[in-house]
Amino acid sequence: MALRYLAAVLATAAVSLVSEASKCTNLSPYPYELELGEPDLPCPDENMIKPCTCHTDTLGFMTLDCSLINTNEDLQRVFSNEFPFKHFYQLIIDHDPNDANNRLTEIQADTFNFLDFQRVTIKGTKLQIIDENVFSYSHDTLTLLDLRNNKLVDFPFETLFLYKRLETLLLDYNNLGRLEKFGSTSLHTLSVGHNRNLKFTRDVLEELPCIVTLNMESIDLDYIPQHMFANLTQVYSISFNDNDLTVLQEFSINPLQPTVGRLMLGSNKIHDSYSMSITGLRDNAIVDLTNNRITEMRKELWQPFFEQVIHGVVDLTGNDLICGCDMSWLFLNTTTIDPKARYLPIITEYTTCYDGTQVVFLDYHVFEHHCP
Repeated sequence: MALRYLAAVLATAAVSLVSEASKCTNLSPYPYELELGEPDLPCPDENMIKPCTCHTDTLGFMTLDCSLINTNEDLQRVFSNEFPFKHFYQLIIDHDPNDANNRLTEIQADTFNFLDFQRVTIKGTKLQIIDENVFSYSHDTLTLLDLRNNKLVDFPFETLFLYKRLETLLLDYNNLGRLEKFGSTSLHTLSVGHNRNLKFTRDVLEELPCIVTLNMESIDLDYIPQHMFANLTQVYSISFNDNDLTVLQEFSINPLQPTVGRLMLGSNKIHDSYSMSITGLRDNAIVDLTNNRITEMRKELWQPFFEQVIHGVVDLTGNDLICGCDMSWLFLNTTTIDPKARYLPIITEYTTCYDGTQVVFLDYHVFEHHCP
């Protein structure tokens, strides 16, 4: 009876995981790919779009580069012209943020009227707010939106569900104060690093089940909300580097499946963690815990963690490890013939005790004689 009950539970869990994974959008070909694949689409007249430039690749994909546009007026003027074709592969505006001549502060809602893009990169400008309708004609085409290193203080997260193909959203190095909860079944990469004092709620990822890469480094985060990752089925890379984390609470990292291959928690202030604070790691995962304030590696907390990543790497470089009996389990009472062969290969050779001694070269005889 017990076996039947266990089988039923496992079957229910499997169905649940399949259900969660099925939420992710399976992108079909673009509606105009055949059009693009035949004769090259002509770029607009070069004199009409100066100082922007346009080129067409061998597949007929057009790219507009407007990095030489300096002002709002010039951008509006260029795109007020009639374009012979409306479908563009890429729009690029890449400014030097230190160049005083670059004074692009605003993009009006109707600037790109009737034009659609697959990829948009706008970096290094003085943009503070981006209108929710700026890329309204790209709802069915946009896959990448790169708005790094601008001056954004607000962003229309609530409209992102309209972008049916958006896979990558990059908002690093802005002045965003809040990451609003939003929904998407196509988004794979979300990067909001280096937005100082960025705030968000524990359910911010609840409607983003298909996230693969999440970057939240350098946002002055002092704790990871419990169950923040509980709805994710595909997450592989997570970065909370360079924050103010001190204690990892229970269920801080707990995706539905063991999918996490890279977990970056370096350069925080972590000194303690709770049981089950990190789950969902692949057995070959790489975990960065460098430059924290970890001093002890108690068996009840660390051994289950190491068992998760038994073929992986844990980097504890830059922590003042006491290297006392708290870590005797690394050297003794393992299931292998060589007591050091199971867990020590997981630790990097740069991981040292407080006195500079490399952990991998500690004498296990010391633990045998002094640790009960």
